[in-house]
Amino acid sequence: MLKRLSIIGHPLRLPDVMRGTSSFFKKRSQEYFQQQLSGILGLKYVFCLSSGIAAFYVILETLKKLSARKEVIVPCYTAPSLVVAIQKAGLTPVVCDIRLTDFNADGDEVLKKINQNTLCILGVHMFGIPWVDIVDLRKKIPKDIFIIEDCAQAFGSRIQERAVGSFGDISFYSFNRGKNLPTYDGGCIVTNSKAIAESVAEAIAGIPSLGAFAGVLLALKVWALYFSFKPSFYSIFYPLIACFKDTSVPDDFRIVRYTSFQAGVGSSLLVHAQETFTARCENGKRLISLLHGIPEIILPKIPENVVAVFNRFPLVFKEARHRDRVMERLHRAGIESSKLYLKPLHHIFDGSTTLT
Repeated sequence: MLKRLSIIGHPLRLPDVMRGTSSFFKKRSQEYFQQQLSGILGLKYVFCLSSGIAAFYVILETLKKLSARKEVIVPCYTAPSLVVAIQKAGLTPVVCDIRLTDFNADGDEVLKKINQNTLCILGVHMFGIPWVDIVDLRKKIPKDIFIIEDCAQAFGSRIQERAVGSFGDISFYSFNRGKNLPTYDGGCIVTNSKAIAESVAEAIAGIPSLGAFAGVLLALKVWALYFSFKPSFYSIFYPLIACFKDTSVPDDFRIVRYTSFQAGVGSSLLVHAQETFTARCENGKRLISLLHGIPEIILPKIPENVVAVFNRFPLVFKEARHRDRVMERLHRAGIESSKLYLKPLHHIFDGSTTLT
């Protein structure tokens, strides 16, 4: 039987899942995990939640209380769920164009979208490739416009030796099963601003905990995730696993507290995460080097002062027939690939976003 390789971002080891199991009823495991994240990211305040999109929504609800403005500037090519969160918060998404060289927002296009109703700018580090424009962005925009960093796909990535997430006013990460630090679900909010942190703490104070049955079910899913990283297991159950893959745009999302089990898994993952981050970065560089010069494709360009911990390796084909042929060859070789987002946001949400 041909062994298949999962597309999931970071392997789980048995000690990781065992650490989560032993932390099931230890409330301090969350506090310890947040302290670990604070030290690694270089940010004072960390709040864990049920998902990255839940974290983003809480951020928007927090910023709404600090400003009466209503518009959120967001790249036109990114996760559609971000628009769902923006609209759920009663705000208006305003999309700007991106660069094909790194799939991140074009800094000049961002500046063109700013107006008197701009609440914040969402800087997304797509595929783990840092958005370098964020380094000087604060100098170019009014002080009363917030900068949010979406680091959902970029845990471990750095710009000029600083972790992504440390350049904006407030940022969020995702610990979803396909991300660089997977605890099956989960995410966190990070900031260095005491004032913003106090507002976030107020916003999450009333968020409910995950129920006991749901908590046990989540733990079982993490165990399943552990086995899914093994090529032999993944190959046998691939048809079943494929049935649970959902690329549709969600109508809504759950907002609950992070669990002690997940925090235990995350704490254990952090012990050996840098090794995996380095490998993903080096593998990405190697692919760029090996594929350089092929006229049918467009490769990402990574600046010298950047560490890109690839969550996915993005490859643009100039013709769909070449893309389909390569995907078929990869499939036959047991290597999973995907097309990811096939449309920009303003084509997915016709009439609900602004692109001028």
